[in-house]
Amino acid sequence: MQFRLMPIVSLLSAIAATSAASSVQTRDSCPNPLLCCPELKTPLDPTVDPILQTLGVNATAIVGSIGLEC
Repeated sequence: MQFRLMPIVSLLSAIAATSAASSVQTRDSCPNPLLCCPELKTPLDPTVDPILQTLGVNATAIVGSIGLEC
């Protein structure tokens, strides 16, 4: 399987741009069913989280970005 880097970088840049304008979500402001699970871990976290951190994005503030339900 071959990954193309540019679409991933473009997607992360778009997420960074939209997340920068929004504030950090709390559990009370999560839509039902709850989609923000800061304690929920995925196999991609060790790869994606450092990239998002470099872009200045708090991964726990992205509500439902991957569509995982708690």
